[in-house]
Amino acid sequence: MGTDDIADDFPHLRLLGDKIGFNAALAVPGANYVLATVWDAETIESYALVAVSLTDGTARSVLRKAADARLIAKDRLVFMRGPTVLTVGFDAARGVAVGEPVVALEQVRTNRWADTGYMATSSSGTMAYVPGGRSGLGRRLMRVDETGKATPLLDGTDAFVSVPIVSPDGRKAVVSTLRHQIE
Repeated sequence: MGTDDIADDFPHLRLLGDKIGFNAALAVPGANYVLATVWDAETIESYALVAVSLTDGTARSVLRKAADARLIAKDRLVFMRGPTVLTVGFDAARGVAVGEPVVALEQVRTNRWADTGYMATSSSGTMAYVPGGRSGLGRRLMRVDETGKATPLLDGTDAFVSVPIVSPDGRKAVVSTLRHQIE
């Protein structure tokens, strides 16, 4: 699991082609690599946690079907697999998973396109999270006034993936969408 050549499953990684995505980079204290989520499609089967060398930029697989990893102790990772938080042992010196992942929490709110968990973790093992499962498609951009009245800003729904950034005068907003997914 930890020694597979990630380029076998993600051939665009070495070429840095336009179909590979990088997300959720994580610095590992004292290591000569960072952990990052990579993917080349929108399903969790297409996600992997890789260790990217700070020396030469090469990447090697750490975990398959894993996204949004966080260190909760020097020897413990938590990560997302869809709306489920899993935990696994971690050898930071070698940058490899140790043992088999086990379920820590289920039905945590995640972003459908990046499987980023709506959670916060601490090195003491404390975790705060938003329940609710995967989100993504079918989301509406709404305006809520000071009385609490909600009004749609656009007709229909979309795959919004970010929090809107509103201009100082309140008349314009910018939001990211993955309407066309990863094409």
